[in-house]
Amino acid sequence: LTLDWHRFGGDLIEAIDWLVDHADSRGLLEYDLIIDATRSRGGSLGAYAIQRLSSRPFKTTFGNLRISDVIEPFVQGRREAFSRREILDSGIPETIDDGTWLLDWLETDVLAALDAGEAYSSTVPFKSAHAPKDSDGVLEPAPVHFRGALVVLLGPAGGSHLDQFAAIVADNDLGTIIGMPAGGYSNTWEWDEVLQFRSGRPVVRFMWNIGHTVRPNGEVLEGNPASVDEYIPLTRDNHLEYHDGLMLRAMELLGRE
Repeated sequence: LTLDWHRFGGDLIEAIDWLVDHADSRGLLEYDLIIDATRSRGGSLGAYAIQRLSSRPFKTTFGNLRISDVIEPFVQGRREAFSRREILDSGIPETIDDGTWLLDWLETDVLAALDAGEAYSSTVPFKSAHAPKDSDGVLEPAPVHFRGALVVLLGPAGGSHLDQFAAIVADNDLGTIIGMPAGGYSNTWEWDEVLQFRSGRPVVRFMWNIGHTVRPNGEVLEGNPASVDEYIPLTRDNHLEYHDGLMLRAMELLGRE
């Protein structure tokens, strides 16, 4: 089965649940999977998908926050979002629970790090999206999941949460990645600020990175994307056939050429 992966968007949970139910009802869960993420964008909750696309336990990504003067308003913003039941990132749900795990970490560990003058907060499972702050980050497969081999196709265009998805697959040896590494620009959260002239006239809205994503292998992800198992570069000579070439190579690796 080939999945043309577009984004880790707001309908991810609904879409993955539908896919698993569809495959289960038709006896497809033993099939091998090719995930074509060459044109994918970012988002959230990739670990939820992996729990249903792979048959092995895995360690998820972690993350922290850089302690600065934006922490208090940042936490307050999350408190207000929690009260509205809107723990979202660009309109995409950040957590699989109601946000309790995330708010608990922000109001304890993060504010304690601010009071103590620390440079960074504690590092916890990414946004506490799938596990609370004291978890080791190891997630088990969902009760119903795909059980075949996994091949992921990557190109140079994607990044952000796609970086995390690739890192989870690579660092946990869940499958084979071919193509080119993702962009290596995943972080935890951002802080938007309008930069102004001295007169007060606005110039541009600037987005600051205010936290590190940490790969399952313990390395900071920014500027350090997961390596591919088989490097197939996109060039001016092969760009018209690049995608077809990746698909053919994936089929060869699965013994289906």
